[in-house]
Amino acid sequence: MRDKDNSTAVSANSTVPTREVVLVVFDGVETLDVAAPASAFDKASALVPGAYHVTLASPQGGRITTNAGFAMADTQALQTCNGPIDTLVVAGGDETALRTAILEQGVGAWIAGAAPRIRRVASICTGAFALAAAGLLDQRNATTHWNACDLLRTLFPHTTVHHDRIYVQDGPVWTSAGVTTCLDLTLALIEADLGRPVAMQIARNLALFMLRGETQPQISPALQAQADASSRLRELLA
Repeated sequence: MRDKDNSTAVSANSTVPTREVVLVVFDGVETLDVAAPASAFDKASALVPGAYHVTLASPQGGRITTNAGFAMADTQALQTCNGPIDTLVVAGGDETALRTAILEQGVGAWIAGAAPRIRRVASICTGAFALAAAGLLDQRNATTHWNACDLLRTLFPHTTVHHDRIYVQDGPVWTSAGVTTCLDLTLALIEADLGRPVAMQIARNLALFMLRGETQPQISPALQAQADASSRLRELLA
């Protein structure tokens, strides 16, 4: 895997070479882990024409069903993704579904084989287990959903797991915490490629409360304050 970053800051009215993004999905994948990054990359391409081309790829190709029961049709089979890949993003999902994808359907082995032709890999939530199974997290810093950090640390002791970070970059490998942090991760990838103004504009377009950096805690202090507050105080905090 290429351990480098060819990112370039550009203005919103610039054109750049198209970056090929492969988003790995599977039956039982977390819906938001797919929809949110795809939407953010699409908005980046609207601001910077041709910035990204996103392909949904699954172990067998064709139709997959998310953990919420939504069908995603016409995914590309991983084995047919033979060309250069700029960015590989592996979504997370339910434990049983993820284990099946990694071990029985060969996602981990495919990632390991494809890594030498990928500039940058990323995982969302429990997708980190797929990167770890492929050997890409050995001797690296990483994170995953706070509820799965201990398991990742136990299964892959050569990985330094950060329990309280929303995403972690270690060279060309990026990992993120649970579910909604996929937007923080994707915007960080876009910022690395296209510059902060583009990422900020997408954040505004998505009506995000703020653009969070990687050292932000997984469990929001504001959310915890709301959980601990009385009903009257919660109205003030809302």
